[in-house]
Amino acid sequence: MLPIIGISCCIDHEGLLALSSPRRLYYVPRDYAEAVERAGGLPVMVPFVDGAGVLEEVLRIVDGLVMTGGGRLPDFDGPLPGLRQQHPERYQQDARLIRGALELGMPLLGICRGHQMINEVLGGTLALQVAGHDQAPLLACRPFHRIRVEAASRLERLAGAGELDVNSLHRQAVTRPGRGLRAVAWGPDDAIEAVEGDGDQFVLGLQFHPELMPGEPFSQRIWQGFCRAARDYRERRRRWDLG
Repeated sequence: MLPIIGISCCIDHEGLLALSSPRRLYYVPRDYAEAVERAGGLPVMVPFVDGAGVLEEVLRIVDGLVMTGGGRLPDFDGPLPGLRQQHPERYQQDARLIRGALELGMPLLGICRGHQMINEVLGGTLALQVAGHDQAPLLACRPFHRIRVEAASRLERLAGAGELDVNSLHRQAVTRPGRGLRAVAWGPDDAIEAVEGDGDQFVLGLQFHPELMPGEPFSQRIWQGFCRAARDYRERRRRWDLG
């Protein structure tokens, strides 16, 4: 049985994606699901839910959780505001998912905004504006700059290298890691490009987008390592349930 991987979704606040009607949409770029499937997981989208206990039931079903990137941002005058102000409804849902996964010891992978959300939920800080990291979206499948990775970190063990050429699609960045996290990768300007948990639980936040670089071997290894961790988590949970 494949490990079930929950993928957080974006929300189309203004109905811009539903061109034939004013209905709002939940959506996930297909690259996330394709990356999970290639790595041996079963991808499922986690929609926004309000009912008490419903999200908890979702977390009982899935074996790993991917917190995705930002999707389309509303228009703002001046610098981008914080994550909560950008999408209040999504912020609340994502924070609940992250706290639930951390409490359960579930493998947790954050990408771009998802990486920033994990850090913020754990008390870390965010720079609201960084320059030189927003490559053209149409070129996002190609490397944009190099990062250096901390030796013997989880990321280095997964990626198999101390330096990686990654893409870059962000205008904000982690400045101080949250509780139980440490920075493990940095860009040419020393901006933090990855954080990971300092315990045994698989917690990894990546500022870059490995799902958009399927041709890079390090990208495949990251997704495969995450899905292996989800499979191990499912087996541990099954043994607990059998008592």
